[in-house]
Amino acid sequence: MDYHQPTAFTYRRCPVLRLEQVSFIMLYASILLFGIGYIRAEIRPYLTDADGAVFFVLESLLSICLFALPVIFMTVSAGVPSETLIGRALIRGQVPWILLMSGAAVFAVTGFQMIWTVMMQRTGIPYSLDNGTSIPLWLSIPFAGILVPVSEELLFRGAMLPAMERRWGRAAGLLVSAGIFALMHGSVHRLPYSFALGLLLAMIMIRSGSLFGAVLFHGVYNSASLILKALAAAGRGAVTVNPYAQPANWPGIILLGSFLLLIGGLFLGVFAVGFTHRCPTHMPALMRDGDDSGEGGASGASYLPMAFIVSIFFLMLRLIWTTLEIWP
Repeated sequence: MDYHQPTAFTYRRCPVLRLEQVSFIMLYASILLFGIGYIRAEIRPYLTDADGAVFFVLESLLSICLFALPVIFMTVSAGVPSETLIGRALIRGQVPWILLMSGAAVFAVTGFQMIWTVMMQRTGIPYSLDNGTSIPLWLSIPFAGILVPVSEELLFRGAMLPAMERRWGRAAGLLVSAGIFALMHGSVHRLPYSFALGLLLAMIMIRSGSLFGAVLFHGVYNSASLILKALAAAGRGAVTVNPYAQPANWPGIILLGSFLLLIGGLFLGVFAVGFTHRCPTHMPALMRDGDDSGEGGASGASYLPMAFIVSIFFLMLRLIWTTLEIWP
């Protein structure tokens, strides 16, 4: 099989990690994420800027242990070909469209954040701030813009999406993997747009047949978001922001956010169409468990692994806990 020729690429019968195997990775990651979140909440008020930078680096490095290394270990131990995990190389002409989509997504998400933050504050949920700890761009971009996207894409689009597609079909696999991707971020403020980004990243993976496309989009999006936040912080200067206070100019914030969301979403749609036209074919759906006697019995699709259920419980618990921690 030639993974570099789109016309010859087929994914339908490729061996992939099973949902049971991916569920153990999810359980391991969700428990550690809950513990890390608790430690961060306890020590963050006492962190200086230098301490915050060190803690940020440690968290980023830990993402390799949470996501990338378990996926690689499970893939090798299960005898799954690496081509199944990462797909083929990007086709010439796809990269510019992915870069344009990521830029448009930054504007759309920024607009949504402005609207969503005001709405949350009006219901009594403050916007969570970093309590004064700032990470310089030369440190944050290599980790949050490169290391974290690679680790997360290996788990969510490389291993989790195919495993869930094989168990429940493509549509359910897209929705569930994007939902878990949103829950993993552990923030009620990030939940809606993280879910949308999870769907978009899965679409890029499926249309291009390459994990590199999702990694590229994710990395550029994270880096651009960090740069915008740094510019906003520099413009704000030493002004103290009260996360509990409703901004006096909230109608203007909602209006500007709606404009950015509309323009960013419009261009994102246009660029997505252009990207789709550069994909001569998309990955055919995986054969589901029970559809073929050689691909697993019908009973394999009739239950949820206990590790999957427990991991969802810890992710929901972490989301509720972080929300209550910032509630006045």
